[in-house]
Amino acid sequence: MRVRLGIGIGAAAWSAIAFFLCSSPVEAAVTVSISPGYTQLVAGQTLQFSATVTGNSDTQVVWQVNNADGGGAASGTVTTSGLYTPPATLPNPALVTVTAQAHANRQISATASITLLATAPTGQTYYVATNG
Repeated sequence: MRVRLGIGIGAAAWSAIAFFLCSSPVEAAVTVSISPGYTQLVAGQTLQFSATVTGNSDTQVVWQVNNADGGGAASGTVTTSGLYTPPATLPNPALVTVTAQAHANRQISATASITLLATAPTGQTYYVATNG
């Protein structure tokens, strides 16, 4: 006599399992971009930054200067709309970073660099490509 043992799952059950596994929403990757990415700024001028958040319905950003929310007297300040104002006295070194962090997840960010200048450069400026 043969005894047949088996575990049977009907087609309807397999369909329900497949639907459950396949219908889970896939979350889009959240990214932040900032513009401009690098610039030189003469003391006394301001610079408007823009930031874009994708992959999340919360598109707000938190602005920082040198890792401080809103910046400070030593490195300059940035408004909630991204307007950067350099400090009255240039820091040494005269390089600051402006960061836009996603409001929904502050670990996701984009950073720009600014070289602060005491006076506007004269003569021709040459840029060297770093990508070959």
